[in-house]
Amino acid sequence: MASGIGIVFETQVPAGFGKTVLDEVFESSYPAKAQMILKLLDLLGAQGLLPDQEEETKMRLCLDEVLVNAVKHGNKLDPTKKVRVAVYVDGLRWGIRVEDEGPGFDPSAIPNPEDPESLLLERGRGVLIIKSFMDEVHYYDRGNRILMIRTAQPGGDAKKETQ
Repeated sequence: MASGIGIVFETQVPAGFGKTVLDEVFESSYPAKAQMILKLLDLLGAQGLLPDQEEETKMRLCLDEVLVNAVKHGNKLDPTKKVRVAVYVDGLRWGIRVEDEGPGFDPSAIPNPEDPESLLLERGRGVLIIKSFMDEVHYYDRGNRILMIRTAQPGGDAKKETQ
């Protein structure tokens, strides 16, 4: 069995993380997910947290992955179930929390997609993409809530600058 991809599983959300600039709920559907991605990208851009096209592209991919996971895998495309999204900003440090109404999952049980045993699997790459582009990734409760944190660097890739 391949080892997991090493994501932190937390019991509590970090206290005092910035100002809440968005806290919304949307139905579990692909059109609603697409609208939320556009709204989030506009919000992050307006806050000066997407300094260039490369950063916007990375965040678009992360947002798509995390929201697909919530809508499709968490809520099973049930439009009566909701996805809650909150955005926190503290200077150039920001975070997005996504919570679905699904049963959750154990992030450590996802096989590492870089492991030769996992190369042909059709699942598990989204979580790796999120972990690769974000500075911190935290799962809470039963695995149905995620907080992704990033520190923006004006004019450059935040993750490269912090390593």
